[in-house]
Amino acid sequence: MEPKKLSLTDILLKTPALKPLLVKAQELSAIQRLVTQNLQSPLNTYCKVASYQKGILTLSLTSAVWAHQLRFAKTTLLSSLRTTPAFCGLKAIELSIRPLEVSPFDQPLATFPAPILSKQNAEGLRTTAAAVSSEALQAALLRLAKHSIGANSS
Repeated sequence: MEPKKLSLTDILLKTPALKPLLVKAQELSAIQRLVTQNLQSPLNTYCKVASYQKGILTLSLTSAVWAHQLRFAKTTLLSSLRTTPAFCGLKAIELSIRPLEVSPFDQPLATFPAPILSKQNAEGLRTTAAAVSSEALQAALLRLAKHSIGANSS
């Protein structure tokens, strides 16, 4: 006979050190659902429950803009949450701003078109190179002049 497969929740509930953590996570998840139901879209998308302790509900928002919007809806949210049995002891709602962390690797690299060097500019670079006494600068100007449109290797 094959042993019964346990779910992750069952395993966590049987582990004494992890049981309180799982219970708290489930409570916060239930609170998040209530808050999401009582907030209008799109505000509910950017608002997450951070904690609920001693009658104070702390909500985390992704930007100051959304925090400002929630300040207008805060009293309505407070009143509607207090009507549910889970929040009968709700005293206040605090707001905190936690911006979304975006990795620089998630951003596309900026691409710029290759600069176009006209024949006139290339000729100006060659003329300047001929008048310069520094050999290093002269070589650099001549290399740059080779990148012009229809450049001839002179």
